[in-house]
Amino acid sequence: MPVLNYRLAEVRRPFGEEKPTLLELAAERLMVNPEKIKAISLARRSLDVRHRPTWVYGLNVAIDAGALKPEKRQLLRPLPALWTPPPPAGKKKSYIIIGAGPAGLSAAYILALAGQEVTIIEQGKMVEERSHDVAALFQNGELNESSNLSFGEGGAGTYSDGKIYTRRADLRVDWFLAELARFLDEESLAIDYHAHIGTDRLVTLLASWRRRLIELGVTFIFNTAVKRLIIEGDRVLGVLTEGGERYWATGTILATGNSARRLWAELYRQGIAMEPMPAALGVRVEHKQKLINEWRYGKWANLPGLPAAEYFYSAPLGGRPCHTFCMCPGGLVIPTPTEAGGLTVNGMSGSKRASPFANAAFICEYGAQDLPAAFSGPLAIMEFQRALEKRFFAAAGGEFAAPAQKITDFIGEKTSAALPLSSYRRPLASVNFGEIMPGFAKDALKHALNKLVSEVPPLREGLLIGLESRPSNPLRILRDEHFTALGKSGLYPIGEGSGYASGITSSALDGIMLAEKLVTSLQ
Repeated sequence: MPVLNYRLAEVRRPFGEEKPTLLELAAERLMVNPEKIKAISLARRSLDVRHRPTWVYGLNVAIDAGALKPEKRQLLRPLPALWTPPPPAGKKKSYIIIGAGPAGLSAAYILALAGQEVTIIEQGKMVEERSHDVAALFQNGELNESSNLSFGEGGAGTYSDGKIYTRRADLRVDWFLAELARFLDEESLAIDYHAHIGTDRLVTLLASWRRRLIELGVTFIFNTAVKRLIIEGDRVLGVLTEGGERYWATGTILATGNSARRLWAELYRQGIAMEPMPAALGVRVEHKQKLINEWRYGKWANLPGLPAAEYFYSAPLGGRPCHTFCMCPGGLVIPTPTEAGGLTVNGMSGSKRASPFANAAFICEYGAQDLPAAFSGPLAIMEFQRALEKRFFAAAGGEFAAPAQKITDFIGEKTSAALPLSSYRRPLASVNFGEIMPGFAKDALKHALNKLVSEVPPLREGLLIGLESRPSNPLRILRDEHFTALGKSGLYPIGEGSGYASGITSSALDGIMLAEKLVTSLQ
């Protein structure tokens, strides 16, 4: 087989058509006889819906570029180099990883491949058991504060749309996506530009990944919360758990995810350097998926096989960004609290995105300067989030019912007389968001939603469900260029929960980069 040596981008074919073949498409774009292309493979694909839905391909080809016209030669790029994990190191050290989310699992994978001793401590349950606690919350309003939609194997991303794309261009990302595709035996995960897994497939993936890590010697300790770090002078030596057990290691990797409030507060008391991060808050906006399809696909909305349509919308108010985030086509709005007496919501969808509803977070950004004077210091944003979540919980009457309001009524500043059907798994309570939402958020969201429905009138038929309070981390654990926590050797903050990523893949990338540094330093 000839060696594939070039990448050919922007090769297009209308959705639903099988002809011409990829070979014929590439030959047409390069203006050569198909026989000149010795081999071809699909590297990337995305769906362009600006006009007729059209696949846009990136193809790997084997061809003699010298045989092409100069202007066609410029269409080819050398294939990107492949990243591979560092080889096993001569020295062996021990590492504790706090958290079994994408950052922690990825760091563990690279370290284990290099022959290092790794123990993952996770306060929640393994994913098969975690699902029972999620069901209890959905069905009965029973919250397990240690095992829920945020805590447990896989982290918060387990119960989401499972988006695995990122804007960060890094060869390690290609390697990571190829590994996920291998774990699930699903090549599309490494090919689709906007690939997603869905909650159902994430559960399967995590179990497969865990088995592979155990094969490599990784130890998992579930149902165990870390209480504090064991610190001697300026060095972190290990951790103390809530149950009183002590675990010692050469390095402690902090990969908690974005809701580790109890541990963050303890780390602050222990003198770990941190600062508040700009954050965002808002609501989930829900529509019938049919409306989104008609808006995005136009006259092609009924074309057989089209995936549930997605959208992104932005309408800043003054200097305050306000936009959609984490859109879940064919998905559900779900309660994602981690503390009794508080409510936050998120979105989730399965791999087939088969729900008749679509939802997206509609959020506005804010910072410490927007907070009341009572909130100050590195934990200020966290405490502000907590206060809002309590307010929304109480406004809906408890038991993780959610405040809700029609879009038109929110714009008109009146409580909805009746609420439409929704995907939300707990009861809804008709509430005027303008009365319980911070003024800066109400004004920004009202402006953005008014602009959206004026541009796309059918979207007036939508429902707001709140509160979306945790789309990003409220603080950052400060670290240096070697990923070491400032002033504390042996501690390595990574991922979303330490303020260095957002989402599954960017968190995994942060974990990979740390582990690569650690292994390389031992060689």
